[in-house]
Amino acid sequence: MDYVYFRYNLPLWEQYFNKVYIALTQGLQPDLSQWIVNCPGYKNVKWVRPPKSDGKNDWRNLAVRDMLLNFSKAPYVLFLEQDFLVKDNLSLRK
Repeated sequence: MDYVYFRYNLPLWEQYFNKVYIALTQGLQPDLSQWIVNCPGYKNVKWVRPPKSDGKNDWRNLAVRDMLLNFSKAPYVLFLEQDFLVKDNLSLRK
């Protein structure tokens, strides 16, 4: 699923982040991942395909663990879901 408001804001927020990773969950139908990867607004994003859930583990948990263990080396990490709406840049600075 793609949230246009999130995609619109992402370039405005880049100044607050060293790197931006987005996990593409697997197994969703229809698979919109190719369309989302090519959308404007995601040019500086590093795309991650976490392990597919076996049905016993939550896909969010798998995605977060995969990114923490295999990609991010930062001392601080912020996780957002696309439907988490940020009012303005001041909210990110707090």
